[in-house]
Amino acid sequence: MNPEATRSVALSAKLTPDEARLVRERALAAGLTTSAFMRGSSLGVPVRPPRLLVDPELVRQIIRVGVNLNQIARKLNAGHLVDGFSLRQCMVDTLVALDRVTERVAEEARR
Repeated sequence: MNPEATRSVALSAKLTPDEARLVRERALAAGLTTSAFMRGSSLGVPVRPPRLLVDPELVRQIIRVGVNLNQIARKLNAGHLVDGFSLRQCMVDTLVALDRVTERVAEEARR
């Protein structure tokens, strides 16, 4: 197969709505279009998820900060008081974590 050949033939397949959703989800998870995913899967080309640009530990840190922010928002929405120090610290933690992710993505982009 010539990878540079123009793709000019379209094929269609009948899928159930659940199958179509699953194919789209898997394509998205692999960082591919639905066509590229189906083509690769049909032709036996290994479908690999995209390489993460961000350290999973940084993602976990942001998730933890998000959980803290959510807890504070829930308390405020329920009419409870939240001390300013906790709120300020949570915001600082959020900014620090986001700054680390931004730096990491910038480093990867330069490579």
